[in-house]
Amino acid sequence: MADTLRDQLQDVREEYLEITEKAQIDNSVSDITYISREPESSRFNTGDNIRIVLNPTSNWLLPSKAYLYVEGVLVQADGTPYTKDRQGEYPNVTLVNNAIMHMFSIATYSINDFQIESFGSPGYATLMRGLVSKTKSFRGLDQCWSVDTYDGSYNKKHVYYPMQRLTDAEMHTAGDNPTAEEYRTIMKQIIPAFNLTNNTDVAQLADADLPCAGAHPTGNEVNTGFQNLVRQINSSVDAPAIGDPASIPTSSSNDLRKHVNDVIRSINNTIVTKRHFIERYNTGFAERKNFLFSNLIPDANAGRFSFRIPLSFIFNFCEDYDKVIFNCKHEISFTRQEDKYAIFRDYYTAAGKINLEKIKLYMPVITPAGLFKEELTNIVKNMENVPMVFRSKKIETFVIPPRLGTFSVRLIFGDGIDKPRFIVIGIQAKPNNIADDQFNNSIFNVPTAHQVDVKKITTTFNDKIITTDYVNNFTRNEAARWYNDFKNFRKSYYGDMDEDNLVDYQDYVNLYRIYVLDLSKQPEITTYGTANIRLDFELNEITPENYTTTVYALSFFDRMFMLKSDGTKQYVVQ
Repeated sequence: MADTLRDQLQDVREEYLEITEKAQIDNSVSDITYISREPESSRFNTGDNIRIVLNPTSNWLLPSKAYLYVEGVLVQADGTPYTKDRQGEYPNVTLVNNAIMHMFSIATYSINDFQIESFGSPGYATLMRGLVSKTKSFRGLDQCWSVDTYDGSYNKKHVYYPMQRLTDAEMHTAGDNPTAEEYRTIMKQIIPAFNLTNNTDVAQLADADLPCAGAHPTGNEVNTGFQNLVRQINSSVDAPAIGDPASIPTSSSNDLRKHVNDVIRSINNTIVTKRHFIERYNTGFAERKNFLFSNLIPDANAGRFSFRIPLSFIFNFCEDYDKVIFNCKHEISFTRQEDKYAIFRDYYTAAGKINLEKIKLYMPVITPAGLFKEELTNIVKNMENVPMVFRSKKIETFVIPPRLGTFSVRLIFGDGIDKPRFIVIGIQAKPNNIADDQFNNSIFNVPTAHQVDVKKITTTFNDKIITTDYVNNFTRNEAARWYNDFKNFRKSYYGDMDEDNLVDYQDYVNLYRIYVLDLSKQPEITTYGTANIRLDFELNEITPENYTTTVYALSFFDRMFMLKSDGTKQYVVQ
């Protein structure tokens, strides 16, 4: 028995004992250069098809290392730039995470006029794939990628500044006791002074907020007026609450003047001294905004940007197929859509638009060296077939009616090998009473609004029901198994076993409720014929009224083409 067990063992050695191991030197490529092409048309407006064509060059090109370069500027809808307020702060507006892809409705890659990959909603498709695949070490601000955190909102923190005290001349009274008119005139100076100093819009007090039944206000009436003043400010600014002022001893003119400045001091001490009161905030919004509207760049350049987006981030073909292709025409195209999906602003900030000024495709040209060049040239000359296999994607959207506790969506896949290996689901509920650019289109849950709480998803693959015993409740923080499936995507899709996911559990529950369905080990994957998928959703609460609830279903499936040759160039066949 011992000999039998021993036969099943294999000796290994530590790598540092391999002292005779030969060094590996890569001299297979003699040169790598980039060629660039701009769109055929300089029109980048809504509805325009932005088409970039790279005609055959008798060279070996490497699409997996190509990238898209864009320049532009975020300005107000009327074309004027966003400017600083009186305190030198820019308004709460920036590009959403993955904004450049949100500017297009369709993305397509073709080789020799043969469509390799095409999909709609590229903003959502690339966003969802990035969320499930990227790691925390990924730094993507150079492609407008900086994920939202905390509550996913614009950061409400406002830097407040102290008001000047009112002078006695500004608080003039004719006698020892102020008249009703004098009292109200003095009190109504405070809020305009606050607004002027802090660029706020606190509403002015009405006469009813400053009661005075007789010719002169009583002590109680003055105290009520001060309380209404403080409450008016508290209800209108995003700052720590100012405490109710102490009672005024008497309603004399001198006491009123002193009390006015005491209250101004209290306001200053509360909201100025403690203005940095938010311990957590949306770091993604802050990073993207600071990039566009930094105080370190000239005001004239506010809102300007340049981004470099790898084609491997946009197209699965470029991510998976990492080989060179010879003497082919390459074409990418994007259909421009409205800017409102790519911008995020608060209610008080003017609507914006994005002026795209430059778009360029950069493609690497590879010059093989020596025997490697001869070997590749012979493949083309001998008209050898080269398989081109990758995992493609498509995204479908479904608008769900309100007041539903259960609903279903259907996905259909054609004949061949393009069966879904993974389906990634995201759900958004957008309030109908706000503008599209006041909603953050790059998150899938808004903690401060109505939340879509998925209890269970049942998958039917053709006639086979695939279900789990998951019964989740996000409201009660019961979503660990959904998050585990979210984490496992990288393990199954990329074979990366490290748990360094970009989205942590807390942000998953708060902002990124994405549901990963792994169908890669189902027997239907190995058969030919049409694939019908039905997804049955059960919610813990019904879909909300006065919201538009949309399901985004992103599917990944195998695609296989063949690169053939006519002896001088390669071309793609099904």
